[in-house]
Amino acid sequence: MRFKSLLTVAMLVAFSGMALADDDYNELKQQGYKDWKVTTIKKDFTGCKKGEVIKFDNGMSFKCSENEDHEVKDGNKVTILRHPSTGMCRVFIGDEDYEGQLMGIK
Repeated sequence: MRFKSLLTVAMLVAFSGMALADDDYNELKQQGYKDWKVTTIKKDFTGCKKGEVIKFDNGMSFKCSENEDHEVKDGNKVTILRHPSTGMCRVFIGDEDYEGQLMGIK
């Protein structure tokens, strides 16, 4: 019985994490952010390490300003949102929103 309860809680946490990532994306879209660029990462992505630079396949790169583990398989999607009036960008790698600095903006 206890195992079932723990399993249920673990599943709820996992599914709520996916929903939160979707909520972040949808919330930004409601705030006026638009899909700006879509690219991929060639190598496996295991998360952001503060100060690490991640190279995107479109020639842009992203410098992480936080430490956050999140496994994304080879070639996974990178979506960059941009606010049309402020020019601010938000980066999603896989389904996770990361804080940092975009470099090589064209």
